Amino acid sequence: MPTLQEVSSDHILEKVMAVVRSARRLIRATMDLDEEVRKPLPEEYFLLLQQKLAQGVHLYRVGFGSDEAISLFLQQQPFSHPEYHFSINKKDPYRRIILIDDRILFFARQKQNSRRFFTTDDPQSIADALFYFIHVSNSSDVQSISPSTTAS
Repeated sequence: MPTLQEVSSDHILEKVMAVVRSARRLIRATMDLDEEVRKPLPEEYFLLLQQKLAQGVHLYRVGFGSDEAISLFLQQQPFSHPEYHFSINKKDPYRRIILIDDRILFFARQKQNSRRFFTTDDPQSIADALFYFIHVSNSSDVQSISPSTTAS
């Protein structure tokens, strides 16, 4: 039976990292680049993603944000690997998601000044997130960035 679990903001990173460690095929993630530049994720997270890339796991990331944040992010972008795929989407509305092996979804819901995090293995929720991710990855206004242009 599918599960839906709320994850406290204090524990979301460790929960996500635990599931990312189990990734075998692919990781799909959206990013708020303004937030990423202002408050970067810990180095430990990027080291884990580097490990997964070295193991042959494909990493697909779509960044949303201002031109300034995009520029700053690209200057510090830590990945240059053939399995790394990064795109910028300036048009579509941002939804915070990370989808591991298309079987476990983490997502956030924003209401006024509070953000709540959830995880689920519900097939319909995963299908909806996958549809969104494919759309924002392939929209006509999306700019794909090759790994050689993202290395620091």
